[in-house]
Amino acid sequence: MHSHFITKLLGLEDVEITHVEDQITDFEIHIQTPVKVQKCPCCQKETSSVHDDRMQKIRDVKVFEKYCFLISRKRRYRCKSCGIRFYEPYSFLER
Repeated sequence: MHSHFITKLLGLEDVEITHVEDQITDFEIHIQTPVKVQKCPCCQKETSSVHDDRMQKIRDVKVFEKYCFLISRKRRYRCKSCGIRFYEPYSFLER
C-alpha cells in the first residue's frame, strides 16, 4: 500500500520500492527495477545479460522540507552480439 502511494506520488513507473529511510535531513527511497530484456543501443540486438551494477543516488523532489533521494542499483548490460556495455534506461530519468 505505502510503496504504491510513494511510486504514484513521485511519478515512478516499473519500479519496486525495497525500503524507505527517514534521515534527519532527507528521505532515502531505495528502489529496484526488474531484470528485463534490453535492446543494444549499438546493434539493436536484444540481451538480458547483466555485466555489473552500481549504486546511483538521485535527488528528487522536496517533501515536508526534506529532500528525497532515490537510491537505485543501476544495472549495466552486455550485448552478446557486439560486446558493448550499456546502462539500463529509466523511464523517469533523462540521460
